[in-house]
Amino acid sequence: MQTLHLHPQNPQQRLLQQVVSALKDGKIIAYPTDIGYALLTDLHAKAAIEKIGRIEQVLHQDAHTLLCQNISDMAKYADINNAQFRHIKNAGNDTRFVLTANKEVPKQLINKNKNIGIQQVNSPLLNALLEMLDGAIVMHALNPELIQTDTPYDIEDLLDRQIDLLVHVDAIEISDITTDDLTELDA
Repeated sequence: MQTLHLHPQNPQQRLLQQVVSALKDGKIIAYPTDIGYALLTDLHAKAAIEKIGRIEQVLHQDAHTLLCQNISDMAKYADINNAQFRHIKNAGNDTRFVLTANKEVPKQLINKNKNIGIQQVNSPLLNALLEMLDGAIVMHALNPELIQTDTPYDIEDLLDRQIDLLVHVDAIEISDITTDDLTELDA
């Protein structure tokens, strides 16, 4: 496992480019997010997403969340009506939305109701990464009962052979993320 040390507020572009290259190559990356360290994969990296399913420390029950920069990026992957748009626009950035997935989302990420979790990011580290990728990435949440997610040290010890890259920023602040199911919200 390779480790990159990024500045939490002003990430170095050349190191972010290495993260982008790893994602595009289908690698699994441990990356700091607003829910703590989580595993990231490219949206179309089928083998990496399948490998994530075999990692014991990952929450598997509807734990895939697409991370997007803004509402227009969210609309590329989910059907959003006017009422849902207004709700998303007025909600805080610490909200994960459950929406009906469209055909741009790979089938292995969609639950049995054809829904997907989508979140607009607020973190400078994630925003910088999404700007360079020009698309969504998939976040796979880790189970906080099995692994400490606010520092990279448990991840180094417990997931060493299961991930390809660890982005290290020391300790991070964890936010409470609320989930809003907007699938029943009519226009």
